[in-house]
Amino acid sequence: MSLTYELGDTPLFDDAIYQRLPNMLKFIETQYDSRNADVVLMSTITALSSLSYFMRGMYSTRYQYPNLNTFIIAPPAQGKGQARIAESIVSDYEFAVNSGYTIDDKQYRHIIAGNNSYANPITVLNKCKGKGLIFETEGDVVSQNFKNDWGDYTTVIRQLFHNETICIRAIVNEAIR
Repeated sequence: MSLTYELGDTPLFDDAIYQRLPNMLKFIETQYDSRNADVVLMSTITALSSLSYFMRGMYSTRYQYPNLNTFIIAPPAQGKGQARIAESIVSDYEFAVNSGYTIDDKQYRHIIAGNNSYANPITVLNKCKGKGLIFETEGDVVSQNFKNDWGDYTTVIRQLFHNETICIRAIVNEAIR
């Protein structure tokens, strides 16, 4: 048995949500139709969670940080690409506050490509003091990447979601790193 829904049958966010948005996000309600506004809002909230590293709450004797994950599923040409707006908001923020990190004359941004090796997201997170956003508008880029031995960082994503320490050891040229 398979379930098939038309995109128009799926629920939308209530207008009251948009009326309560902070000023910096008011543009979403005015510049996008309701379906695209929902995509932009969800992706923006997720992206902004990567900038909210200073926020934390206590849960079950441990501090938790707002690591949000969003995966938007819809047929082709239905506005999923509008999620790219969230990446530009984060990029603008990084530029405005110079939150990229310069180490050994290399500039590190905390936006991490979805098409990546297992080790690179960990490297970026280390260079950026634990801050990072894996951002990709095409879900198949990420899912295909997970099929590669060198690119399956699903364990990293789960550890990040649970606010766990990521440990990795590798033997390179007979030396442990």
